[in-house]
Amino acid sequence: KTTLTEEFVEFREKMHKATFRLFDDRPYYIAPSTDSTLGERAPDSKEKEEERQRELDTILGIQASHNPLVSKFEEFFKPLIQIGLIQNCVFRAGFNLFMWKDPYLSFWGLASCF
Repeated sequence: KTTLTEEFVEFREKMHKATFRLFDDRPYYIAPSTDSTLGERAPDSKEKEEERQRELDTILGIQASHNPLVSKFEEFFKPLIQIGLIQNCVFRAGFNLFMWKDPYLSFWGLASCF
C-alpha cells in the first residue's frame, strides 16, 4: 500500500513523462547507477542516490527546512505544487501558441499543421 505523498510523486513523474520533461526544472539530474555486468539497477543505488541528492541540495542551499512542522508540510505539498506548476506551464505554452504571443512556437505549430 502506498501513501498519498508517494502517489502524488508518482503522478508528478507521469506528468513529466507525458510532457517529455519539457517543464522539468530540476537544477541537476542524478543518473541511476547500474550494475555493469547485468545492466540492471544496483541494489543499493537508491540509498546512495538519495544521499547524493541531499548533499547536492545542501551545496546549492535548497535543503529542507529544519523546522519539523514545515518539513511535514513540504513533504506533502511539494509534489502538489510541482504538479500545478507543470499544468500551468502547459497551459501557458498552449495559450502563447494559440494567441501568437511566441512567434517561434507559433510558427512551428503552424508549420506542423501542414
